[in-house]
Amino acid sequence: MPKMLYNCHGSWSCRGIEAADGRIIHAAGFAEKRDCTGAASEGFGIVDCDPLVWNLPYDPHATVCNKIATHAFLPIATPRFEDWHGKESEWIAAAIAPVVSADWPPPLPSTTGDIEGFIVDCLTWQGRLQPTLLTVPTPPLAGATPDLDAFLKWLRAGTRAASYLQPSETTLLSVTVEEGLLSTVGDVLLDQITAREGIDGVYLNVVTHKTELGERITQDVATSLVRFVRDLAPHRRVFVNGVDLFGLVLLGAGAEGIGIGYELKGMRLNTNDFKDTNSRGAFPRMLSLALCKRLALAEIEVLRNVGLLDRLESDRTDSSSVLLDAIRDRRDLRTIIPWRPTKGTVGEARRHYILRHEGVKRELDPMSQRERWEWVAGWLDTCDANISDFCQATGKRPQQVGAGHVSAWREAVSK
Repeated sequence: MPKMLYNCHGSWSCRGIEAADGRIIHAAGFAEKRDCTGAASEGFGIVDCDPLVWNLPYDPHATVCNKIATHAFLPIATPRFEDWHGKESEWIAAAIAPVVSADWPPPLPSTTGDIEGFIVDCLTWQGRLQPTLLTVPTPPLAGATPDLDAFLKWLRAGTRAASYLQPSETTLLSVTVEEGLLSTVGDVLLDQITAREGIDGVYLNVVTHKTELGERITQDVATSLVRFVRDLAPHRRVFVNGVDLFGLVLLGAGAEGIGIGYELKGMRLNTNDFKDTNSRGAFPRMLSLALCKRLALAEIEVLRNVGLLDRLESDRTDSSSVLLDAIRDRRDLRTIIPWRPTKGTVGEARRHYILRHEGVKRELDPMSQRERWEWVAGWLDTCDANISDFCQATGKRPQQVGAGHVSAWREAVSK
């Protein structure tokens, strides 16, 4: 059964995501102010130790660095909350921040023995949270010349660490890679991962440096991802995060689960999204799989005005029905409280996002792998046709409406 796992960055409880299959709990998303034993035990859970965060520059990323530094697996000595007499915010500001500011980044291990010890500590810490799957951390593969030798050293150490511990949970190798590098390092990763026992699968995190929300996975990256997942899935369990709606394509390619998320951090893995800002939140957007994009409420009104609102019927959920009906009836959206077009009013949009993914899961569940791949091709064909009609009606090009990626994805799927 395919898994839709919601990215929890703000806390491990991650309220309002009950409709999802489970959670991906990010260590960088919460400070360990109390015993977190069993935090990931409810439902299907993965703990992401966020290796991309370990070397971020402190100043623009102070909040995320302060949080992840409170966890015992990182080699940085911070005061425990139970030893602090005061509020969490005071503990972070007065006890954690000065230490992290002075000692960040943490001194990561380099020798084989130290790496094994670090991974054992990390797996032991994850085990306390009681997730369904454990992830073996490895350094990110990034830059013009990714350090494959260092990655392979961590891979070998992780395999040994997992054999020492012999955890009851399934163990995944965490692979964090920049999106443009998979075509370069993919074959090496496939060879090394499939040649080793003790690692049950891969948790693939795809890093992007794109800054605009409308920028999506290109054809070359899409082709590399599809190939990597299709080649690995017959041999190992595969979970993929950071690819937004392209995750549905990868479910068709053989991935067992994907990370999903309404917020930016849940859609993609981008260091810019970890910077401290004074943002007051975003306006609500409705996920449309009929158009393969998130629609601003004004865009849905345009669809109505050009006679194409019916194309969104397949996107109707318990959460979106009230919005679609209001737009059809030309009612003032300011009176539709759950979808009111104001910053921060995203709870119902988030719930719709999850319900729409869960609807896809129910469709895919009884299918064979070949049928899932055919479903993906049919979905993208339908999206392309809907986008073409929308562009013809409005006189715009697909790139102008944030949908230029669909043709690129179709091309990748056809190979």
